[in-house]
Amino acid sequence: MDALLERLHAVVDELAGLEPTSMADGDAVVALSRVLAQVDAALCRQSAAFDRSAAWAPDGAQNAAAWITTECRVDRHTARRRVRLGRALQAMDLVDASFAAGQITIEHLEVLAKARDHSKATVVAFGPDEHRLVAWAETMPFHRFKRRIEEWLLEVDQDTAEANAEDVHRRRRLHLSQSFEDTWFLDAVLDPIQGEIVTETLQAITDELFDADWAAAKAQLDGERPTGEQLASLTRTPAQRRADALVEMTTRARSVPADARRPQPLF
Repeated sequence: MDALLERLHAVVDELAGLEPTSMADGDAVVALSRVLAQVDAALCRQSAAFDRSAAWAPDGAQNAAAWITTECRVDRHTARRRVRLGRALQAMDLVDASFAAGQITIEHLEVLAKARDHSKATVVAFGPDEHRLVAWAETMPFHRFKRRIEEWLLEVDQDTAEANAEDVHRRRRLHLSQSFEDTWFLDAVLDPIQGEIVTETLQAITDELFDADWAAAKAQLDGERPTGEQLASLTRTPAQRRADALVEMTTRARSVPADARRPQPLF
């Protein structure tokens, strides 16, 4: 193990010594993200094994997470998360294999472990459905994966899922306040379905504005492809574009005829 870790340190040191511009491409980002997931998988496994070994006890620690918190100088929630997720992997063979291969991330594991332990019904249903749950994690954008897991929970444990959904829905809120400079601050919490509706609509309009900004910036550059920095300086930043998309979404809503047909529901 020591020799293996030494080789790993050597490779990581070599990567750290590279100029960032030498790896400034999407393939490198994807590859490094996958390697990070594999290291996370190994760390969760080792943390759970360390917990089972009780090798932390001679140092006077109360448990493995407390030892990791002190010796690794990490937040106690991070330490507990590693041990907890390492334990969870022992009951999810396909999830474990996908995580170890770097196909899913620790965030996917968190969602899947929570879904499995949601209730007695989900523990029973998880094994037969694990293959498709992992497939969702490996292929879907993360927000869509989370939505599919929420749908799965409703399928296999409708009573509990509906009760939880009602509780989340009751906690919805939105605050819009005006500052002394007459600017406005927006803060909101939406339930999963409301959030998905708002996100998809806002993203669609943001994409429209991006296409318009791209065309305008390209025209100003005599047909050259604009960089992200040029696009922001010649048109607007991504944050400004999202703000404008929100206003555009509201404008369109006020422009809809009173007898207009509502879109199909998300679920």
